[in-house]
Amino acid sequence: MSKWSIHFLDINGPNWIIFDYDMNIKYVFIFNVDFNDLETRIKLEDLKLNVIHHIESLKDETIYRDNLVSAVFLD
Repeated sequence: MSKWSIHFLDINGPNWIIFDYDMNIKYVFIFNVDFNDLETRIKLEDLKLNVIHHIESLKDETIYRDNLVSAVFLD
């Protein structure tokens, strides 16, 4: 990610959107997962934590918004 020149990572359930410093969308990741499956949610949470840890290690102005698990995505 350090080569992507990212400024903002928006984690909203299964949709993760990466914006550059001009707030243009650079990448979109859509995870087609079953949020009712606890094991799947745990794995996605682990991935999210690893990504956030990496972002914080960059020590730049990259920010993120986290809304991985929400009642909206659970049936």
